[in-house]
This record gives sequence, C-alpha cells and structure tokens, in this order.
Amino acid sequence: MMHRSGITALILSVALTACVTTPEDTYSTADLALLQERGWEPNFDGITPANLEAHVRAEIATPIVFHGLVLDESSNPIPDHPVSIVVFDRVLSPFQSPFFGWTTLQGIRTDRDGRFSLTDLRGAAVVVSVGDRDYWDIDEGRAQRVYHYSTWRLAENEHMLPVDPQSPAVFHLDRKPERARTTLVRLGSITLPLDAQTGIALNRPRYPVEPGVADLLLHFTREPANVDGRFSWRLRITTPDGGIQRVQTLFTDQAPAEGYLQQLDIGYEASAQGWNHRVDIPCFVLTGEGHYASLVLRVRTLETPFVAVSGKLNPHGERYLD
Repeated sequence: MMHRSGITALILSVALTACVTTPEDTYSTADLALLQERGWEPNFDGITPANLEAHVRAEIATPIVFHGLVLDESSNPIPDHPVSIVVFDRVLSPFQSPFFGWTTLQGIRTDRDGRFSLTDLRGAAVVVSVGDRDYWDIDEGRAQRVYHYSTWRLAENEHMLPVDPQSPAVFHLDRKPERARTTLVRLGSITLPLDAQTGIALNRPRYPVEPGVADLLLHFTREPANVDGRFSWRLRITTPDGGIQRVQTLFTDQAPAEGYLQQLDIGYEASAQGWNHRVDIPCFVLTGEGHYASLVLRVRTLETPFVAVSGKLNPHGERYLD
C-alpha cells in the first residue's frame, strides 16, 4: 500500500450503528532496515525532508467518515458479520521511514441490516476487510479494500469514498471454496542458539525440528557487546526447496507468484545508524511442499535470543491468504 508516495495514517475514535469499539493492537516498529536498504527517500511534489513530518501529521488529521453494507451472493444483508478495520493513525517515534504506524480496531460487526459505519475518525487511510474463514468479497476477488482520505492521495482511490449513508461501500460475500481456506500459524517463541542451525516447521509450535522436515532454517550469530551495549548480530533464514520474500506490510490477500529468494539475511552492525536488537519481519514464504504462507517473524536478540512466528498458511497449494 505504501509505494512511491508511501505515506498514510489514522484514528481517534470509532462509532458503529450497534456499538462503540476502542482501538487495540497498535503497531509500531523500529525495523527500518528494509526501506533503508532500498535507499528510500521522500521525493514528493512540494515535500522535502524538512517539511515531511509536518505533512505526515497533517495527513493523519484528515476527517474520516465511512459507511459500509455487507450482502450475500443473493444481495441479502448479512447481520452480525465481523469487519476488520485497520486505520493509519500513528507517527512513528523516532520519525523515520515508513513514518506511519497503524491501529487495528477490534469487535466491529454489522447490524441487523448488514450495515456498519465509522464516524468521528481522523487519519489518512483505512483498510477494510469483510472476508473471513468462510466468506470472501466476490466483487473485488480480494480480502482488503484501501480508502485514502487525505486530499493529497484522493486520486489514488479505486473506489468512491462512502461518506454518505445512502451510498455505502457495498461488499458482496460468497462462500469461500476449500482451496482458499487458510490455517493459523502460531508457533510461539523458539530459542535461537548461538552459531547453530535451528529448524522450524510451520505446523509444529514452540519446538525446533530436524533440518529434513523444516520449512525454515535459521542460523543466528552475535558478537560481544561494545562499551555502548551494542553488538553486531545476524540471522540467516533459509527455505529448503522453497523461498522467502520480505515485504513492508502484509495488507494483501494473495501471496506473490514471483520474487522469492532461497535465503534472507537480517541483522545490524553495532555501528549502524538506527541499530536495534529487535526486528519484526513481515514476509511471504513458499515451502518446499509448495504451500504459501504470510508470516511475521519477531526476532529478539538480547539475553536469550528467540524468534516468534505467527501468520497464515494455505495448505492447498494456492496463493490465497486472506
């Protein structure tokens, strides 16, 4: 969602027709390595590094009003259906790319007429998903729709902004075929021994596995800390007979068909600007068995290093991952 103009954000409060919800699960990251490695710099019309932060803060002050209607394949309202809302509402501190964090709103459901609404919101963009394990959005053929509210990015919208309750965003759902169903990956924390290989299987929580049955092989190294408490560290992630692709966010419902690498190196030199002992790695994985997954690897390297793995796996060989 963040391409060349790569800036969005949002939230103050949310009001629904049937209930009121509060923001939860705020995301923020100090993992700037991906964009730094790509040499990303602000290059927007009228925006310079000197005024970028003021521009970002102005974006998240944009008023948001959203009205939605969820229907089944016969255009009948679907009551009490869960709706996922991600609002881009945060300015990262320290102020470094990708600049915005986001908040996931929990507990949003349609009313008895299949409607939901967001009011009294401020921010730059919302990502709305009405699909779940059993249904998907047949109009779009994908799980999420992105709506930009900031004036600067209005032209990028693929949909009219549904600010009028008489003209809501309409989501048609159809029952999802078995090939599109995913399973949750919740491996918990797995210890990373120093200078040794750790095998991880996406269906085996909490415990390392032998390399021959691993979906991911992790090799972690760390040097002694200097006087500032910093240390050089590196994690090499290898996918036997498969591939891995690091991405900025996982706001998509399909794994990419191309662009996978057999291994990925993550880490920091002790002298690196923006050094950190912790990294969150959103990525797509293609296993050696031909299964696609969208994962977040949370790597922590202080004291007893470990990685926590969570996400979704499609066990049918399809790229659907909503």
